[in-house]
Parts: sequence; structure tokens; C-alpha cells
Amino acid sequence: MVSSEDLEKLANQCVKCGLCLPTFLYKTREGSEIPSKELANAFYACTVCNACSTACPSQIKPSDVIQEGREKIYASGAAPEPVKAIRENIVNTSNVYAGKKEDRTAIYPASLREKIMKGEKPRQADTLLFLGCVASYLDMKIIPSLIKIMDAAGVDYTLLASEELCCGLPLKIMGDKETFDQNASEVMELIKATGAKELITPCAGCN
Repeated sequence: MVSSEDLEKLANQCVKCGLCLPTFLYKTREGSEIPSKELANAFYACTVCNACSTACPSQIKPSDVIQEGREKIYASGAAPEPVKAIRENIVNTSNVYAGKKEDRTAIYPASLREKIMKGEKPRQADTLLFLGCVASYLDMKIIPSLIKIMDAAGVDYTLLASEELCCGLPLKIMGDKETFDQNASEVMELIKATGAKELITPCAGCN
């Protein structure tokens, strides 16, 4: 992460070509302590795909500017309400979709769910399947397919099941450093408790 001084230097290199709207708006903010709604919406509309980093004629890395800007916007309380709502979902339900914790295992194969209910799931294994929020609550075909492959390959694995937490990436990219750090510590403790030597995840965010 760049420092505030470096960020100002980067922003001052901007030639206002318009390829990176958030960077342009940051440069023209004129030192306002409370970001405008327009500025906040522009920063959070960015998908952080880094395409503008490739195209930038000033060789600025807009992703650094955007992340630093989001942290300042979030700290000021000016983050858009939908962003704050996602944060509340993660804090209150441990996933971005506000789904029930027990629903994380709803898509598991019946035999695996039965093992979990009977307490027969291994607490420790060489491999941990960290399935993520998207696969658990949204794209419901991923998990059964992954588990089928793991079983066929004879992999020694375990899962966190309903104890799994959001990896915390949404907290990081929205700029909530404090909650991200706390969530990361909790996730790491869960992972360490499994004794796993490797982690496999089907979630692009969890990677």
C-alpha cells in the first residue's frame, strides 16, 4: 500500500485523460475532508480490474490510488449504503449474502452432511477445502463437483462446514481495514486448527 505522500505524488502525475475516473476525481478533490457522494460512488463503482493501469499514459497504478481513496472514504463514513450493508452481512452472518451459517452445508452431498451431523467429519487433515461464500450460497454446482473430484482422487481433506467464515476480501477492497484485520485473524485461527498443509478453494475471491 502506498503512503499518503506517495499517493499525492501519483495523483499529481495525472494528465486527466479520463481513462481512470476515480484517479481524476481524487486529483480534483481540493482537499475536502468529507468526500462528496459523487466521489464515493465513483471509487466504489470501480471493479479494480487494473485495465486502466495498463492504459495509463502517466504510468500511475490506479489500483493503489483507488484502494487508498476507499480507505479514506470508508473512514469518513461516506461509503455508499450498499457497501456498508455488505460489511454488516459479513459481521453479522459471516458471509456477504446474509445467509444462515447452517445453510453453508445445504449443497454438500447427503453422505457428507450426515457425517457432519454425526460429528464424524475429521477435524484435521492434510488438505482444507475452503469453499467460500459464492460457492456456498450462490453458484450451487461448484461444491458437489469439487467434492466428487476430491473423493475420486482419494484426497485426505476436511472442511470448516458451518464454521467457515467469509475470507474477508470484500472488507479489504471496501476499505474497512480494522474489520478486515479482525476477520483475517479469526479465519487464520480456524485454518490453523485443521492442521492442513494446503488449502484448496473454488472461490476466486478467497484465492
